[in-house]
Amino acid sequence: MGNILIKQITNKDENFYLIMGRFLSKREIVKEFGCPIWDDDNKIWFLAYDKIDLLGFVSLLNKEDKCTIESAYVLPQYRLKGIFRQLINNVFTYASNNYNKITVIAVNTIVHVYKEHGFIEKRKLKNDIKMEWSKL
Repeated sequence: MGNILIKQITNKDENFYLIMGRFLSKREIVKEFGCPIWDDDNKIWFLAYDKIDLLGFVSLLNKEDKCTIESAYVLPQYRLKGIFRQLINNVFTYASNNYNKITVIAVNTIVHVYKEHGFIEKRKLKNDIKMEWSKL
């Protein structure tokens, strides 16, 4: 895929709900996730753009010296083009510089992307795997 621009945004940005609103409540996305995507004052959102189109996003929930990667989503027509990997690269760079511990619940098909960044499997869940990265 061409040049992908990754931007960071929080719900304090005046355009946040204009940009993210359709994803937070769209029925097809909620069905795919199995639950609604929610926002929180302690979240940083990483958005992938190709020029002006939003292609996907990942959120990072801050909790003191640790964080959790959440709400990873790439629009169906842009999947398998490296966008998720670029998002995770940016998220990991930011998180590993600012937190001692990063956790994520990953679906099986993307576990390898997290392992590339040093995440280890902590526990198998019903359909997912809990993974963790730590500086310590």
